[in-house]
Amino acid sequence: MQKKKSEVSNQKILQAIQGLDKKVGGLEQKVDQNTNNIDEFAKSINSFANYTEGQFSKIDQRFEKIDQRFEKIDQRFDKMDNRMDGMESQIVNIKSTMVTKDYLDDKLSDLRVDIMGTIHKNDNKVNTLVNILGDKKIISKKESKLIMSA
Repeated sequence: MQKKKSEVSNQKILQAIQGLDKKVGGLEQKVDQNTNNIDEFAKSINSFANYTEGQFSKIDQRFEKIDQRFEKIDQRFDKMDNRMDGMESQIVNIKSTMVTKDYLDDKLSDLRVDIMGTIHKNDNKVNTLVNILGDKKIISKKESKLIMSA
């Protein structure tokens, strides 16, 4: 009877091992599937990383172009600053040599007085000359009145 018991035990053990073998085979398949899934996921992550890196590279190129434009704008502003400095010194020079309205008014007033004085002197000279010519009878009294009324 002991043989039977040991045979039964061996048979049960063999069946149990075969059952375990099937379960292990199933686990191996699941591990292989998970490994494949992980590989696919890693490929997707790698692809996304490459895409993202490409996008950042394009953005960097755009920023470099923008930086170049700003450098050109800065150069233009520097040139404008230099030109403005030159213009400012010219304006200061013009202001220092330019006459004011008050000064010009004073000078015109003085000139008017001078001209009026000269005209008055000339009027006196003409009147004196007409009187002398009239007294010497070179011109008539009528001609003398005509000259004085004009």
